[in-house]
Amino acid sequence: MSARVIVIEHDEGVRSRVTTALAASGYRVVAPATPAEVAEQVWSVYDVALTTLDWEGVSAKEAIRRLQTMSPEIAVIVTGSETPGSVVGHITAYGATAFLPGPVDAVYAAWEVARCLEIKRLQHAEETVMQLSHAVNSAYDGIVLADLGGRITYTNHAVQELFGYASGELIGQGVESLNPAYTENREMIGAMLAREGWSGEIMTIRKDGSWFPILLSTSLVRDEDDRPVAIMGIVKDLSAVKKAEAEIARRNLELSALNQVAEAIGQSFDFDEVVAIALERVIEATGLEMGAVHLLDRTGAEWIMAASHRLPPEYIGIIRRVKIDAHVFGQVFESGKPVYTETARQDERFGPAILPRLDIAAFAMVPLYARDRIIGTMSVGSRRPHRLDAPGIGLIVAMGQQIGFALEKARLFQQVSRDKREWEETFDAITDLISVQDADGRIVRVNKALEDRIQLSGERLAGQLWYEALLNPGPGRERAALLVKQSNLAPIVEEIDDLIVEGVFLLSIFPRFDGSVVVIRDVSDHRRLEEQIRRLDRLSSLGELSAGIAHEIRNPLSSVKLDTQLLARQLADDPKRRRIVGNILDAIEKLEQVVSSTLSYARPEEPAFQRFDLAHIIEQSLNVVQTQLKKAGIVSVFETPAHPSLVFIDPGQIQQVFVNLFLNAVHAMPSGGRLQIHIDLCTDAIKTQIRDSGTGIAPEHLDKIFNPFFTTRSQGTGLGLAIVQRIMERHHASVEVTSRAGEGATFILSFPRRAHLPQPFHVAGRAVVGLMDTGHDPQNPDRG
Repeated sequence: MSARVIVIEHDEGVRSRVTTALAASGYRVVAPATPAEVAEQVWSVYDVALTTLDWEGVSAKEAIRRLQTMSPEIAVIVTGSETPGSVVGHITAYGATAFLPGPVDAVYAAWEVARCLEIKRLQHAEETVMQLSHAVNSAYDGIVLADLGGRITYTNHAVQELFGYASGELIGQGVESLNPAYTENREMIGAMLAREGWSGEIMTIRKDGSWFPILLSTSLVRDEDDRPVAIMGIVKDLSAVKKAEAEIARRNLELSALNQVAEAIGQSFDFDEVVAIALERVIEATGLEMGAVHLLDRTGAEWIMAASHRLPPEYIGIIRRVKIDAHVFGQVFESGKPVYTETARQDERFGPAILPRLDIAAFAMVPLYARDRIIGTMSVGSRRPHRLDAPGIGLIVAMGQQIGFALEKARLFQQVSRDKREWEETFDAITDLISVQDADGRIVRVNKALEDRIQLSGERLAGQLWYEALLNPGPGRERAALLVKQSNLAPIVEEIDDLIVEGVFLLSIFPRFDGSVVVIRDVSDHRRLEEQIRRLDRLSSLGELSAGIAHEIRNPLSSVKLDTQLLARQLADDPKRRRIVGNILDAIEKLEQVVSSTLSYARPEEPAFQRFDLAHIIEQSLNVVQTQLKKAGIVSVFETPAHPSLVFIDPGQIQQVFVNLFLNAVHAMPSGGRLQIHIDLCTDAIKTQIRDSGTGIAPEHLDKIFNPFFTTRSQGTGLGLAIVQRIMERHHASVEVTSRAGEGATFILSFPRRAHLPQPFHVAGRAVVGLMDTGHDPQNPDRG
């Protein structure tokens, strides 16, 4: 960038000529024309000021002071008509660089500006050289300059100190004098001349003949025309660095050994594996040859070798088992402190009397602690001399602490594993459905009973909100979500029926410090049993009442029927009245059927059990109702199972069950349909499904259809299904129904394979006591 010049001249002609000449020389010129402009422009930064001393209204001294304030390195050229003898005075008074007498010649003014700028540049360069020279001489790194022939021309103070030479002693010598045994210097010079750089670590020699490592970086020094004129080398002493690196490498090896053992302890619960790693690493880090770990036996009387590394076989035989107070083992056990020596052969503590037949030079033994008591020892040694310094002993002690920690961790892990296994077995053996949640109500773990019941694995349930995973949408789920958000949650026990599987359940929520435990107990059977007991109580009372009423009705009804029949004979010639009497007889017949059904329900006969094929009874029952099925346009489908469906039943009563259910299906399909019967041979029971395609059962009627005298048909008695259930109960069997309005109904009859017979019970002339197996095994069809 060109220099910036200010011209302060009141003569407009001179100002114009000087400005034109300076601009033509490539300078950036500012030439204020009025005192006001001068006062404004002197606050800017300039390289040169060309100023007169007799400017009207402006103090030249003040203007120059301001210019020098803004530009401390400005060159000031004073112009005027003074005699040459006053030049020095002006320069002294105003701090001017030069004086230009008037009248001012424009060309000479431009030349003077150029001369002042050159003087400034040379002064600045000289100052820079002096600063660089001082910096180079004060640098911590050694700096060497050599000519292109490899002769040293300059060395700084650091080189003299580093190599042990006096000032100027190396000047004129070849750079090979710093390292006569190596050729890398000559190769470096050749690389330099080929305009290549060179850098690397080499061994060099001091004046006293001692060798030491340096880092040498060389480069070419070039002139303004990019021609190489010299070689510069920067030398850094690596002695301290190499020593520190060696120490760091040793410390890193020790830390690496500790880290590897700590990592092994963190990742493995196998004590033998951790001890083997620890022994190998401590021997590698200390430079020793062999080692062993001994643990106290359960009696506390002997040390038993638990692990060894590079221990000769003959040594293993000697120290496999050692008495607790023997030799150095006893010393470590009594003192609880490490014992070590570098001269075990001469040390009376480690000589033949202490370690018989073991040829050991360097030896160390440290105690292993667990819960503030000694549980073992770690010993390391070497048959060759070896220095055991404080860091090495510290590493051995630290490694011993790690091994003690690993042993305690392994013991605790075994205990925790055993407790965990017992807890998990107990947890999964509980038949209640159990879910463990975190503080947000998300499932952490479930037991096997819950997995089996809802047919979802714990992995799939984990992380889900328990009430969303286990409860159907509705008020129950909403209430459970509110309970999770409450603080200081107290145990809650509620009965629910909105679990994702069918049934009635007792829900218990127990809070924990970090979540909760949900216990779900299936009380469906209990509730069914309670309801069955209540229903049986009602039905028993109803049965007794019905039996009494039927008995009271039967005798008068018989008399009425007899008299009506006599009246019908007497009215044989009167058709109109005979038709009326006939209607009365039909009504009496229906009443008799109701009375018979009521007595059959109220006072059923005891079943006469025998081993019978259920499929055969179904076929007989279908034959009984075949006329009604055809009349109603109903197609029946029944496939006889491949294996006998043998159960202990009363064939007559069970046939009555199937006939009643088939007739019930006929009434449910007045416009025809499909009746399907299917037998499932299960392990514990034989189940029969009777499915119709009829109108179905309204939801509000499902829990009433087995009640006596409940019917939705105008001509029905309401006793058919009640009798079915009564007979099934006396066979220790069950009947269930599922239905949706408009989609038909399905009745499921379940007959136990092991029949509950009276005690004793006679079958085919033989007394049978207790439970009897029907003899069919679905896994072994040929049995029975």
